[in-house]
Amino acid sequence: MKSILVPTDFSTCSINAVHYAADLANHIQAKIVLFHAFHPPVMVSEVPDMLSITEMKDLQIENLNNLANELKLKHGSSLEIETACESGFAVDEIQIFQEANENDLIVMGMKNVGQFTEKVIGSLTTTLMYKSFCPILSVPENYTFKPFKNIVLATEFTDNYASFTFFILNNLVKSFSADLHLLNVAKNVHEMSEASRVEDKFDEIFHNLNHTTHYIKNDNVVEGISHFITSKAMDLVVMIPKSHSFWENILHEPQTKKIAFHANIPVMALSVNL
Repeated sequence: MKSILVPTDFSTCSINAVHYAADLANHIQAKIVLFHAFHPPVMVSEVPDMLSITEMKDLQIENLNNLANELKLKHGSSLEIETACESGFAVDEIQIFQEANENDLIVMGMKNVGQFTEKVIGSLTTTLMYKSFCPILSVPENYTFKPFKNIVLATEFTDNYASFTFFILNNLVKSFSADLHLLNVAKNVHEMSEASRVEDKFDEIFHNLNHTTHYIKNDNVVEGISHFITSKAMDLVVMIPKSHSFWENILHEPQTKKIAFHANIPVMALSVNL
């Protein structure tokens, strides 16, 4: 892994994610790219002193450079940092920039919100989890970096996944010498039996890593995953949002979104379209 893209709107939550990304980058010897997207101003003739798009962009780049200097003071001058800024909608601009620059991972903050807000407006982070072809690591608000010791991949067991889908996951497990836990939450014995049929496929994909496989029977996938995270002291949970069948529930709301909003550890979303 060479490059980590870190979008920021300069909020407390996103700045926390920036510092998390800096620690992560130092550990795996990667560079970070601080990125900010802003909405272009609506020009009003009666307001003569309104900043132009160019002036706004220059101002935001200055803010990014100041943030980069703060990071070097706190995390070390050897940390490689680049900055970039574009005008437009954040979801679109982040994807365009990432695809053009081929960043390996996107790190973003996840603000703790109430259930009503979660269902009504969602979040930029969870929206990108379903749209981006790049893995996204969401960092809970106020969470500080610590090396990964136990990583859980919660997914349906299917032979549809190619090995390169898990490239970043493999990279992180190796970099931290972590233990990988493969978790399948099934609603009944039949589903559990079906999942176990392709266990050999996952053993083949992760043959060079220290990994164990776990099956849990629970009608509520989120509840099953959350209980496992807590009881086994996981440091990172990894999921594949575009694997729809595994994430359907009574409310027809994506399980990755639920986990991302309420998990007290980082959540990484992979993509089957990598």
